[in-house]
Amino acid sequence: QGNRMYYIQNLRLEEKQAINLKIYEFDDNDELKSEISASTATWASKTWTLKNGTIRNFANGGKSEYLPFDVKQVYIAEDPTLFAESGTKPQEMTYAALSKRVEYKKDVGRPVREELVEMQHKLAYPLASLVVILIAAPLAIHFGRAGVAAGFLITMVLSFIYWGVATAIFEAFGVNGKLPPTVACWVANVLFAAIGGMAIWKVQK
Repeated sequence: QGNRMYYIQNLRLEEKQAINLKIYEFDDNDELKSEISASTATWASKTWTLKNGTIRNFANGGKSEYLPFDVKQVYIAEDPTLFAESGTKPQEMTYAALSKRVEYKKDVGRPVREELVEMQHKLAYPLASLVVILIAAPLAIHFGRAGVAAGFLITMVLSFIYWGVATAIFEAFGVNGKLPPTVACWVANVLFAAIGGMAIWKVQK
């Protein structure tokens, strides 16, 4: 936030300490206007205490001035855990952590499609087993004992299409912005559940 970019070589959350911190500040035209460096920094709430550093201000076509400091306090709105999780893939994060990242990225104007798709995926995924059962049950009934192998083979093919093709394709559409995240993650469930429901209805008839 505040047109800033952070670089931290080593972040120690338990000790609330950052080693080799750099804060780059940009103007509204995305031109670098200052760089704050510190060998160490500690934080309490949103106040960071920087030690043994320099401030480098840029002006007049790139000319700069150096201002060394022993101790300097800086307000940083970001939660340090956001920095720690910045390299974590959405697939490796919990729903709560994803929600927190989405909220932050929206505040700073960053795209959040991948995170939103993964959040919906985590909600839709548990129902996948039920969908597979809806597909497999009528096939087992239809083929009976005489056609167990055929029924199993067809079930495996449909499951592969469901898991490996339809789900992956629709979610890719969601990440690329072709579909809303909710639609991208739930359309395969709805489509194959409908197919299973129709098969059960025909078996009952």
